[in-house]
Amino acid sequence: MSLWAHSIRTSFRPCFALIILCLLAACSRDYEIKPKEPFLPDEVPDCPAIADESVAYIQTVHIDNVSLSPIFSQGVTAYTAEVGYPLNSVVVTPVLPQFIPDGVTVNTIGIEVNGNPVDRLQSSEPISLSPGINTITLRVTAQIRALPYSQECRDAASAGDVTLRQFALVERDYAFQINRLGLDEANVSRLNLAASTFDAGDRFGHDMAMDNGNLLVGVPYEDSDGNAVYSADSIVRENNNKTDSGAVYVYRLEDGEWESSAYVKAPNSDSGDLFGYAVAIDGEWMAISAPREDNNQSGTFKADATNLAMQNNAASDSGAVYIYRQVGTDWEFHSFVKSQHYDVGIDGFDDGFGEQIELSGGYLYVSAPREDGASDGRADDNSVARSGAVFVYRLNESTDSWLFDSRLKSDNARVDDLFGSAISAQGDRVLIGAPGEDSQYRSVENAPLIVEDPDEPEIVPPRANASAPQSGAAYLFERENNAFAISAVFKASNSDSGDGFGGAVALGEDRLLVAAPSEDGNGTSINRNMANNSAPNAGAVYVYERFNNLWVENTYLKASRARAGDAFGTSVVMLNDTVLVGAPNHDITALNEGQVYVYEAQTTGWTELLAIDVQQQNSERLGTAMVIDEYTLMMAGKNFVDRSTGSDVTGVGRVTVFQF
Repeated sequence: MSLWAHSIRTSFRPCFALIILCLLAACSRDYEIKPKEPFLPDEVPDCPAIADESVAYIQTVHIDNVSLSPIFSQGVTAYTAEVGYPLNSVVVTPVLPQFIPDGVTVNTIGIEVNGNPVDRLQSSEPISLSPGINTITLRVTAQIRALPYSQECRDAASAGDVTLRQFALVERDYAFQINRLGLDEANVSRLNLAASTFDAGDRFGHDMAMDNGNLLVGVPYEDSDGNAVYSADSIVRENNNKTDSGAVYVYRLEDGEWESSAYVKAPNSDSGDLFGYAVAIDGEWMAISAPREDNNQSGTFKADATNLAMQNNAASDSGAVYIYRQVGTDWEFHSFVKSQHYDVGIDGFDDGFGEQIELSGGYLYVSAPREDGASDGRADDNSVARSGAVFVYRLNESTDSWLFDSRLKSDNARVDDLFGSAISAQGDRVLIGAPGEDSQYRSVENAPLIVEDPDEPEIVPPRANASAPQSGAAYLFERENNAFAISAVFKASNSDSGDGFGGAVALGEDRLLVAAPSEDGNGTSINRNMANNSAPNAGAVYVYERFNNLWVENTYLKASRARAGDAFGTSVVMLNDTVLVGAPNHDITALNEGQVYVYEAQTTGWTELLAIDVQQQNSERLGTAMVIDEYTLMMAGKNFVDRSTGSDVTGVGRVTVFQF
């Protein structure tokens, strides 16, 4: 080998190695991914996912039955709505979409209503509404699979510089302004008698009852000679052949309006019976009392067996109750109910059977506040004049019959207690007022004592004395093991003689009301001036609440415009957290026009919302009877004077309707 060749060979070796290395490096670009240096933190493109607005992460929102303006759309964040009195709370129900478009995924979703979490398949807790504007905020937080990205982010992702996040975070607040209307802003109208003429003293609206889209209005001093269920425009109404026989008008809610649908007369109608003095309705059943009916039967009779039994008048003013059943849109007479043991007693036949009635859950409760029995339940005992009783009847569905069930009495019946002057029933419970009760006790007696020997001083019950005549009491009975028993007895914490506590009552689940329309305190606000008696017969209402299965007096309601003689508490009705109290003797611009007061339980306690007057007139006595549900309030003034013909027709009565 030549020196030149050797020289080239020895010099080529390192070059060849360098060439090989260069070739390998060049080839590696096709087969090896070279890790890239990451961007510095301030150089990383901001590449959030962008949610497509067409993706429905929330479908709609329901707020009870409130109509939203505009109609809900997830792209619109502000809404308004109005709710009518007495609705004082709402629940919010967000509705999520049932179907998600292909290629779209909603990973998680969170919902808050007024800052409180709500499960995606549930509604919010009830939200209280104050009168006026209320704002409810709904926040939706959702993770939605990303759809479009910015061009910068797509380029960076193609170059391998960034990894795009898969989900977009969506946060959106929706505001709902709910205007809770006051009662004076509601749609006000009046029921028509559906007759071409009406007469003085009929007392349209003496009692009312409402359920299942039906309204009953008692007219106990109406005078026609009808004896059946008639169409609303029957000509029978226009005669006056049987004075004070009484009638009931039935109204049906049709397309938001109350239309007269039937005119009801007792099948054995007679002068002076006062059919329609008290009315009750529960689903397909309605009951109508005639406390001066004169038949001498006792017990219950189905319609097909009553024709002959009902026709005598051998027991003056013994009283009766008539039961009707709704068949389609018609009402059919079903049963005739008489006291189980009326007799002459020591004050004649006039036990007042039927002066108050209630229907609830297949039970009919009929008061006889002047019944004369003692507390031992003996049917032939008349030793305690006008102590009072309530008779209970139950529906036997297998025989389609109403049967006598039991007789309820006070556990310490005394003369003139008038037990049964007021009744309110709910399910297996019934609250009964005895405004003539005489004890000086001033509290709630939960689970009253059972006294074996009343002569033993250490076990004498707290209501054993009679040192506060006609202070009044109320008794709560509960049914257990097919029998009613007293579970609590209520006396006012400022009980005094003559207060008439128990003159009106209303029963709820964990709240009840007892009125004392003759109470004498001069307070004009809540829980004030309970110890004085300087406003005779101004009236008061007591609110009781149940805590740990014990009843406690919670609030003492007085009218803001209270005056002596107002009889505040003559009537009371309750719907959820709303209470209405009638003061039919209140004077506004004329004597005894009447006033209705509205109270509401709020988080800070009870508040008087307003006092209602409806351009009454002298002695109308607005608030003698009331009924209420979620959509309607009706108030009667039984002494209304009609002047539509140019002359005064006194005591016609009228019913004012507030549609919400």
